[in-house]
Amino acid sequence: GLGPTGMIFFLAPTGQFLLGVFYYGEYLDINKLISFVPPGISDFFDQDFPKPYYVILVDDFFMLYPISDKEFVEKISEIFFGKGMADDMRSLNASIWFDKRFWREDIEGSKAWARGLSGLGFLSEDELDQICSGLDLVAGEIESGSFVFSEELEDIHMNVEARLSELIGKTGAKLHTGRSRNDQVATDFRLYVKRAAEEAADAIGTLMKAVVGSAEACQDVVIPAYTHLQRAQPVLFSHHLLAYVEMLERDRRRFLWAAEQADSCPLGSGACVGNQFGIDREKLQEDLGFSTLTSNSLDGVSDRDFACD
Repeated sequence: GLGPTGMIFFLAPTGQFLLGVFYYGEYLDINKLISFVPPGISDFFDQDFPKPYYVILVDDFFMLYPISDKEFVEKISEIFFGKGMADDMRSLNASIWFDKRFWREDIEGSKAWARGLSGLGFLSEDELDQICSGLDLVAGEIESGSFVFSEELEDIHMNVEARLSELIGKTGAKLHTGRSRNDQVATDFRLYVKRAAEEAADAIGTLMKAVVGSAEACQDVVIPAYTHLQRAQPVLFSHHLLAYVEMLERDRRRFLWAAEQADSCPLGSGACVGNQFGIDREKLQEDLGFSTLTSNSLDGVSDRDFACD
């Protein structure tokens, strides 16, 4: 990888093929972009190209073609292996059928990221409004059940971003500026676990109150207590019920502890070594309701211990 975020080169072992993928050419400095390109290829650049491109070098001849995100992997496979991705591999590679449950968190994180980009001047106020309004439309489609999830787009992040671009045009492509799916999924996962654990703890608390209510209603009921599978001593049924309250309280605290373990914001960690755009991570943390920031970008994008908790 060379140059600004989104520009990637692949060189075949034979040296015959050079593949470059260029994102966000519309608002990257085209001169800086071209400075990383071999001599001669710059003649093929149009200074207003919102779509990614792939570039093939054969001897001294360059070819430049626009290519959509969902075609990217298949195009690489076609170039180097002679055919597109097999259906079984496409299904294996896709995570959308289980990470689509992160859609709320993905949209929440995307809005926070857009606000962060706007604060740095990468998005105008109008573009920020377009993106946030578009994300609301995507959320509405998912809630209503009309959203069509695509296995070809692999995961919830690309599904949301692709639909956003369909709804608002090329402005939608700017949302991914400076962000990686690595810190994106780490953020979504933490938000999801935090929310789910807190909801579980609240539900257990509600159950505990109901059990206490039942105990209060039957304080005169006497039942036999058991030990070693045998009747032992008489005990109030209310006392028996309150034993479950103690058990449930331990479970509630475990969920709260799990939520606490997830309560650190990794957004802004990039693919693995941080963010080059100067994004305000503390603002992202505050915006998303995290208590702390992750301290190390490598650990921030790879840690899943909180999910095990």
